[in-house]
Amino acid sequence: MKHSPHASCWTSALFTLLLFLQFPLHEARAAGSGGSSDKRLAHKGALQVADVIHTGGDIITVNEAAPAAEALAIGDGRILAVGSKAGVMKTKGGRTNVVDLAGKTLLPGFIDPHSHIAQYEQSWGTPNLNPPPVGDIQGIPDIVAKMKAYIVEHKIPPGGVVFGLGYDDSLLRERRHPTRDDLDQVSTTHPVLVIHTSGHFLAANRAALKLVKYDRDTPDPKGGTIQRDAKGEMQRPT
Repeated sequence: MKHSPHASCWTSALFTLLLFLQFPLHEARAAGSGGSSDKRLAHKGALQVADVIHTGGDIITVNEAAPAAEALAIGDGRILAVGSKAGVMKTKGGRTNVVDLAGKTLLPGFIDPHSHIAQYEQSWGTPNLNPPPVGDIQGIPDIVAKMKAYIVEHKIPPGGVVFGLGYDDSLLRERRHPTRDDLDQVSTTHPVLVIHTSGHFLAANRAALKLVKYDRDTPDPKGGTIQRDAKGEMQRPT
């Protein structure tokens, strides 16, 4: 695993819609198909010439009445026809691009506005700091032990940034966030960051704070808070 000296910035993942069934499917009998039927989408009352036709693979419609199809036609960004290859090819014109799926599967697109796919990809292989039943962290000593073991197991050299994800202060025995003193028990030579399960808080040890040049004179960032002890020393940026 590559250890970056910068904390990851995670944003919600938005998947672009590839193909979405926007109109109800209608029965239409394919001429010359020997009685077989196609499922087609009506558009302005007439079958248009397709810009693109996909065929040659498994086409999943997410329609229980006709869950799979041989071909799919698209025109003006909308699905024109889906069904048998013979029926759908009737939408082919002189400029239609016919795409051979080469056995691959075509699915309708999905919109997923809040799944943090990038976040989870970056956390693969890092210490799981979640409480039960997702993880086994029940207190701050468990966080310290798991982070220390991770450094040893992966032979991370001094200076390598180490981060874990998923702790939940509301479910820790201590009912609080880890502090820099807690995380200094993990290492004083590795910058250590632990990220809250929400992704909106983190705690850092002294080495990490030094790396980003945070000290007692650092002002709170706009929209954020640095928790400090009674002497004004920072304990945890949030």
